[in-house]
Amino acid sequence: MVTKAYNPSGQEFARQADRLRHIQEIYAQYLGVKRDLFLRLEVLSEKGWPDRRAEIRDAFELQILYLERDSLRMADLVSRRDETLGLAHSLSDVCSRVESTWSEREDSELASRNSKYQHVDNSIRRLCAKCRDGMKGPLADMERDPEYARARNDARANIDRMLQLRWD
Repeated sequence: MVTKAYNPSGQEFARQADRLRHIQEIYAQYLGVKRDLFLRLEVLSEKGWPDRRAEIRDAFELQILYLERDSLRMADLVSRRDETLGLAHSLSDVCSRVESTWSEREDSELASRNSKYQHVDNSIRRLCAKCRDGMKGPLADMERDPEYARARNDARANIDRMLQLRWD
């Protein structure tokens, strides 16, 4: 997907920059909630599957790396004043732009100018190859754990509160 940079002038530029920073702040809060959930789930998973601790840590490290990658992508979109991001009206719109409509071209360009992004991307590739199907059993058991259900419900409630924030 090729996106254009939004190039407003004067007061409109300042308003658009403020809006993009606001979207970035909300997205950072969202990523923080997800990170907290993953950290809680990792502890619960290790408790239930102590013999698979290394695999569990790899799987959750992968999730944290995805969050880091998405944060770096968001910063890139804001710095480029991405028009699509500026038109977002919901957290779903923002997540779509950062995750599913992020292009291979954007990925390679960001990796070429940002060594941290390149490192995170390489780490994701390495762990994806390592983690394939090894977590199906522990994750299925975790789904039935009452502590997991509470943690998941708390995270959903926090995300729902964020969704109620005004975007405009």
